[in-house]
Amino acid sequence: MNTVAKVLIVFVTGASLTFMAVSGAVTLGGPNWWGRAQAMEEFTFTSTTDANGTTYSSTHRPSGEQAGSSKVLAEVVVSSLNKESQVLTAREQQLDQRIASEQANIQALKDFQEKDTAAMDVRAQEFQAELDRLNDEIKTTLNNTATQAEDSVAENLQAMTAQGELLKKRREDVLRLRDQLALVRADAKRLAEQQRELENILALLDASITQMERRTAQLKARQ
Repeated sequence: MNTVAKVLIVFVTGASLTFMAVSGAVTLGGPNWWGRAQAMEEFTFTSTTDANGTTYSSTHRPSGEQAGSSKVLAEVVVSSLNKESQVLTAREQQLDQRIASEQANIQALKDFQEKDTAAMDVRAQEFQAELDRLNDEIKTTLNNTATQAEDSVAENLQAMTAQGELLKKRREDVLRLRDQLALVRADAKRLAEQQRELENILALLDASITQMERRTAQLKARQ
C-alpha cells in the first residue's frame, strides 16, 4: 500500500511539473495574442481581474456588439477575428448586390441609349429633309416672285408682300427645326455623360471589392 502511494505521489508530482513546463513554454514562446489584439483597429479589448482571475473581452467598435469574452485571451482574439470575417463577408455581399444593380442600370442605359440614338438619327434625318425641302421651296418662291415681277408692278407688289410673309414663316420654321435638332444633340450628350458616370461608379465598387478581398486574405493568414 505504501509503495503504491509513493508511486502515485511521484507520478502526480512529475505530471504537475510537466504541465507547468508546457504552460510556461506556451506563455513565453507562443503567439503574441495581446499584440494581435492591439493590431485589430475595429475592436476594443479590455481585461477585468477579480477573485476568480482575469477575464478578457472585446467589443466591435462600429456596431457596439461584444465579439467575445473568456479567461483565455487567445479565445477572445479568435472570436474577434471570426466577427471581423463575418462583417467583411456581409460587406462583400452588399457590394456584390450593389454591383449587380449598377451593372443592370448600365445595361439598361446602354439599351436605352442605343434605341434613343437610333430614334434621334431618324429625327435628325427628318429635320434635315425638312430643311432641304424648305430651302428648295424658298428658292422656288424667289424665282417665281422674280418672274411675276415682270408682269405688273401692282400685282407684283401684292404678290411679293404675300411671298414675304410666306418666306418669314418658312424662316421661322427653319429656326424652329434647328432648335429642335440642337435639343436632340444635347440629349445625346447627356446620355453619354450619364453612362460615363455609371462606369466610374462601377470602377469604384470594383476597387472596394479588391480591398475587401485583400483584407479577408490577411485575416485568414492570421488564423
